[in-house]
Amino acid sequence: MKTNLLLALGATMFAFTANATVRTVSNNVNSPGQYTTLQAAYDASSSNDTLYIHASETSYGNLTMEKPLVLIGEGALPNKQIQYKTQIGGITLTYAPFPATTTASGSKFYGMDIPNLILNNSASTGTGGIGNITVSRCKIGSFNGNATHSNLIIFQNVISSVTGFKLFNSVFSNNIVGGFNCSSAEGANNLISNNVIQSYLYVKGAVISNNIFYHFASGGSITFINNACTFSKNIFYAFTPVDSAAIISGSNTGSGNLFNIDPVYTTPATSDQIRAYTYTNPETAPFANLHLQASSPGKNYGTDGTDVGIYGGGYPWVDGEAVDSRFRYFPMSKQVPHMIEMNVLNPTIPVNGTLNVEFNARSQN
Repeated sequence: MKTNLLLALGATMFAFTANATVRTVSNNVNSPGQYTTLQAAYDASSSNDTLYIHASETSYGNLTMEKPLVLIGEGALPNKQIQYKTQIGGITLTYAPFPATTTASGSKFYGMDIPNLILNNSASTGTGGIGNITVSRCKIGSFNGNATHSNLIIFQNVISSVTGFKLFNSVFSNNIVGGFNCSSAEGANNLISNNVIQSYLYVKGAVISNNIFYHFASGGSITFINNACTFSKNIFYAFTPVDSAAIISGSNTGSGNLFNIDPVYTTPATSDQIRAYTYTNPETAPFANLHLQASSPGKNYGTDGTDVGIYGGGYPWVDGEAVDSRFRYFPMSKQVPHMIEMNVLNPTIPVNGTLNVEFNARSQN
């Protein structure tokens, strides 16, 4: 039997780096790729190549990267009939062993569940930190590093904790974050904007604007250790009231912040509930909905005239589902089209006939 595939793609594939190679990886026997293991695909790749990593019921395990690659998954919680996700055990970005000169700096990650993302620096293999990293639309457990790291662009992710960085020249925007613990002794030229942050913020040298610090579970509190930071038009709301003196003191400045005022979400929920979302938890509504109601003090209150929180700013959150759903906070990667419909055009065919199949696809905004 012959098969004709008629593809109607709703979006054009994005442009790849010149001369870069694209490889597919799948450990799902029902959806084969060029490579069955992530390690084998990595070993076969050169700097700046792209790996498409299929969704699977099985994790692809850990990966240590010593060269820059683009990794694109099918989502951390995609709303699909077969509810698999692209899950990596853990990713460590580091230097190639001396005397090699390559590092994982410049890597990009989209649409994956990564329990541990580590920026590693070893004095025996390199002298600088890992930098120029982009992470978007991923679910990350622990995002940490052990050195000075710069030029990170981190947006539209769900992150349990950020720890260990000496952070420079970086953007953390439109994320849902449990806690943010970077060095408050070293750092400069950072932007932390339009996030929902639950428990703590420790950082130096940052413009901190248009965020919602929200921890209104029983006994919930938020702590701050910051230096040389500017706080502008953030909303602070916790079970234990936030003292403005803990924010605007020492070398910190700021204005327009709203303390101990409810941001008035459409459906309130703790960040813990959002971070725990899986295919089975929660199973039924109500689900968290962090859109601001019309009565919210954060509506159009941001420094740029957009909403405070994840739906405003330069990287506004794109809902994975338009309806009330636990899939809302895990939009799929927009780098590739996603199939939304398949039609068999001639279901009855003779022996050795041709089966005509039409696929319709579109990209996530």
